[in-house]
Amino acid sequence: MIAIVISGTFQAFRQVGRIGALVDTDYGRLLLAKILLFLGLIIVATLSRDIVNRRWKLPPEVIGEADAGGIGGGGADLGRAGGPTPNGGKAAKQASSVAVLDDDLDEEYPEGYILDERTAERRLKRALVVELVIAGVILALTALLVNAPPPREIEGGPFAATLKSDKLQFDTVLTPARRGTNELHLTALTNTGGSTDVVDMSAELSQPANDIAPIKIKLIRAGPGHYISNGFAVPFAGDWRLTLKALVSDVDESTVTATVPIR
Repeated sequence: MIAIVISGTFQAFRQVGRIGALVDTDYGRLLLAKILLFLGLIIVATLSRDIVNRRWKLPPEVIGEADAGGIGGGGADLGRAGGPTPNGGKAAKQASSVAVLDDDLDEEYPEGYILDERTAERRLKRALVVELVIAGVILALTALLVNAPPPREIEGGPFAATLKSDKLQFDTVLTPARRGTNELHLTALTNTGGSTDVVDMSAELSQPANDIAPIKIKLIRAGPGHYISNGFAVPFAGDWRLTLKALVSDVDESTVTATVPIR
């Protein structure tokens, strides 16, 4: 269990990358659900182990005496009842020794600790069913996790999105989306996905929340509707607002914005 916890924690840290990704990504939410269910499985398994210890892990003589009511019950008490005995002092000495032994057993196995077989079987079956159900859900979540892209993978690549306006849409790729030198590719398309050309295109990055003035990105026309910018600098990491403006005609302009995470 220790090996599973250590290796699982290390792998989760590698895949998630940041605490916030546990709640704002599908992978993180699935991982949290799996962790909580795994903790629940450990708790139920602990209860199952306790049931086994309280019935089938006890010495046979202790189980026999408990079933007869000699420990924590109202059955045979191994000669602790008072009154004269046929063998006089010898019998009294034996009864005293048994009473001391029985007192020790009472301290080791307090009243209600030892389960009768029927109760133990009923509780154990119920606990095992719960364990199997939880384990099945954990396996299902594991299968979903295998197919879900980890946050580090999602956030570790270039920014790619299709930004739509009322007149046009723009295929946008910013790589590597890291602090420092970046490259931007823009392609103007019609709203049906067909290629189109524009009179002019402009782009800028800004952070209004931090009062950072827009950084204009110099674009080069690489073809009809296709513009690129090589080697423009993003000064620091954070969420930046990318604003694109396309001049469709001399009097008609289309504008779109998107939030771009820079690492």
